[in-house]
Amino acid sequence: MNNCGGHNCLEVHYDTGSPVVRGNIVGPGCVHNCVDLKGVVGGIVDHNVTTVGGGTDQNAYYTENTLTPHEDITYTNNVAYNSFIGFHIENGGSCTNAPCSITAKYYNNTVYVSSGQFNFMNTSCVSTTEDIRNNIIDGGKVDIHGPPDCGFTWDYNDDGGSQGFSGVNFNGSSTLPAGPHDLSVDPLYVNAAAHDFHLTSSSPVIGKADPSIGGESDMGAYQSVSPTPTPTPTNTPTPAPTPTNTPTPTPTPPPPPAGNITFRSATEADNGAGGTSLILRTPAGTSSGDVLVAHITVRTSGVTITAPSGWTRVLRLDSTTSISTAAYVRVASATEPSSYTWTFNASHEASGGISGYSGVNTTSPVDASASQYNSSTNAVDNPGVTTTAANDMLVFMVGIAVPTTVNTIPGFTQEWSITSNSSTSSEMSEEVDPLVGATGPLIATHNGGSSSNVTMLIALKPA
Repeated sequence: MNNCGGHNCLEVHYDTGSPVVRGNIVGPGCVHNCVDLKGVVGGIVDHNVTTVGGGTDQNAYYTENTLTPHEDITYTNNVAYNSFIGFHIENGGSCTNAPCSITAKYYNNTVYVSSGQFNFMNTSCVSTTEDIRNNIIDGGKVDIHGPPDCGFTWDYNDDGGSQGFSGVNFNGSSTLPAGPHDLSVDPLYVNAAAHDFHLTSSSPVIGKADPSIGGESDMGAYQSVSPTPTPTPTNTPTPAPTPTNTPTPTPTPPPPPAGNITFRSATEADNGAGGTSLILRTPAGTSSGDVLVAHITVRTSGVTITAPSGWTRVLRLDSTTSISTAAYVRVASATEPSSYTWTFNASHEASGGISGYSGVNTTSPVDASASQYNSSTNAVDNPGVTTTAANDMLVFMVGIAVPTTVNTIPGFTQEWSITSNSSTSSEMSEEVDPLVGATGPLIATHNGGSSSNVTMLIALKPA
């Protein structure tokens, strides 16, 4: 959610039933606070990415308490960047249900702000306990009105990160009470300029967190992952084209090792200046039991898209006016046709493609899925999914309202990209996720200016 009118973009006030705010991308364009929680009990804010987009008074993450006797809230694996204040606590005014205390825990977050901005702020520390550990706190100023007014823990953090702190006010002192395990190092992000705060393999903050807090071993929002060994590819002859476009039969390659999903091949196409259908060829080497994933982008929203027989729609999301997008899966049989045809209720420009995978669970191929509309922006972001199995194949798809290209997410492999004559782009990339649980938001960009787009993510489950 971005460019929110009114006061706060996302707010949860005085919910005492353990509310969870997870997997959101918020901002830019927050008028006041991007993520605003007040007086919550058992609150969890995790795996969110937030940016105010500048400003002089806005908060990425904010909490206060004037009504609940005791608020407790935990922030984990969140990112805040280019925000006047990253994380902010205030008492909020007169307490009507004493003592209106706050216990706030900040674990494994990444804050990246400029010298004129604040990373952490507590401007009225009354009956407040803060626990700040395992974070990358990169740039900006610290403003904590700390002891003796409130309980305070600060340790296992990267203090200053790649930019260094521009100022410290800790209860009137310019000295931060850094913990014995703190670092002050460049964490070596993948690409901070593009807001990709994943860690490179040589990052000095890897293995430097306190693992007793949630089991995380690295500082910051993103945990490093050892690369999954790439299986040795099996040589498969390319089908020779014939005048009738009938694919030459290919030998069935040996199955991949158990638990591994392997990319087979891909195909893509567009319908030029427009038409009432889009024809996509069957990926080369498709074998019985393979799972095929198709992505379609059609110009203008609200188009009726009819899939060929045997395809199951997983996701459908349109922009406000410019494009219709949909994603489908199919389990291949022993006798696949040479191509598949999607039809539309009127003539439109369209583009799309198919990727094939072996080693997928053919009974329940889709473990999880998510989609997001990104309005008038070059950001192609997705909230991510929560997987239930290790080694899921994350298939990321982008549909854009102009012909352009996508800057692939670091770690992902682009399998195809295609544009129509003048008004659509479609792209698909993938990555194996060795972990179980929340992937966190996926963040990337396209090169078509501030053009609306829709992203889709499907996690394929291993056999």
